[in-house]
Amino acid sequence: MKWNNVNYLTLPQQVEKNRKDILNIIGGGQGGGENVIDSIVVSVKKYGGDFSSLRKCFKTIKPTAKKPYIVELFEGTWNMNEEYANVWENPSFYGPTVPDYVTLKGIGDREKIIITASNGTDYMSTLNLANTASLENITVTADNMRYVIHDDFADNVQPDNFYYRNIINCVVRGENLRFASAYGAGVKQGAVYNFKNSKFINEGAGIWALSIHDNVDFDIESYIEIEGCEFISNNGNGYLVFGSMNAGVNGILTRVVIKGSKVNNLALTEEAPEIYGEGISFTVNGYGNQINSVQILNSDGLDYSSYVQLLGLSVADIVDNLTTENPWKPLSAYQGKLLNDAKANKEQEAWFTPTLINGWESTAGHPFQIRKTEFGQVVFRGSIKNGTTNEVAFELPAGYHVPNIITHPILIDNVVAGNTLYASAQYVVINGSGSVVVLDGISFYVD
Repeated sequence: MKWNNVNYLTLPQQVEKNRKDILNIIGGGQGGGENVIDSIVVSVKKYGGDFSSLRKCFKTIKPTAKKPYIVELFEGTWNMNEEYANVWENPSFYGPTVPDYVTLKGIGDREKIIITASNGTDYMSTLNLANTASLENITVTADNMRYVIHDDFADNVQPDNFYYRNIINCVVRGENLRFASAYGAGVKQGAVYNFKNSKFINEGAGIWALSIHDNVDFDIESYIEIEGCEFISNNGNGYLVFGSMNAGVNGILTRVVIKGSKVNNLALTEEAPEIYGEGISFTVNGYGNQINSVQILNSDGLDYSSYVQLLGLSVADIVDNLTTENPWKPLSAYQGKLLNDAKANKEQEAWFTPTLINGWESTAGHPFQIRKTEFGQVVFRGSIKNGTTNEVAFELPAGYHVPNIITHPILIDNVVAGNTLYASAQYVVINGSGSVVVLDGISFYVD
């Protein structure tokens, strides 16, 4: 089963047609919205439910493809440290797992239905998701864990090698996480993911709100839909990251559609290219989003810019005034012309290279330069090389200072993992290891 015959375009009506074409090819199934099987419903309450703990519920129920379960979780704080106290220190315990063919559904206010965990081992997350497990209307939090939610356990034993994942109206919030992401997912072949009306928040030092990688040896494409979601981190990065492990294998791609969502930084990257190979195996399209920046970080020298098409807008979304407060509504061309005619500076300032120190120098043919736009946005381009990492690489001149500390992932010697740019006031530090640092696409606003 391949979906290459689906024509992926960006206008709203075309995006919706893409979705229908894909689901028609798959053929529907549990959790996908078509041919839904009646589920067995059980309740988890502090008092008076079928179960008084998630652990007891997960251990007792026996869901199957023909007998899926909806586990209704009522308001309260459900502490996984307490429920799994006897195995919490076990190095082979990865944290609680929502079983296959189970939808864990909160009943009540999602802000008052909290599943939480803290201080686990390096491999533990508050929740793990098996195959078609899904979440609805709950808040999941983690402090000093691997992830809040770890979603890399599907084993492709579903009929016809496909499975569904629905994350609907949820809050995923992490603090002091061991890994960079609040929600960490590994999509297997034939997956249909639906993230809707949810928030992904990484507090503390983390920069990735949601990260998804594909996996090796795909024979079937996968589909990810993100609608009405928000991606947040304390340092302002709020990254949504798609990491490729399957690039160039059988021409199989993972298709992503983003609609009406707020994404500060969208990144397509390679997942350990030295192990899994170079290239990008995700495509992204959609409409009605607020996306501040898009990065494609690949080391194979190919141009993947056509893999991201987010230009399509619904006519109903367009407003013809300057008073709307809805962040998802784009302005009409007429209002855009009025703003363009009224703007202060029509010519951008020239690019220039700040003074590099500690051995850093611009690369030949792709020199490092910066400039500030008329709207107060400082933009970087180019590369530097051969300097001392973990030391100040250059100082920003007056008028270019960073108003708040920023940490930004960067490509050093074609590797992203563990490499960051750190900037505070006028000082810019390259953290990581290697010699050639790519700084294209980094930007921030000054006061």
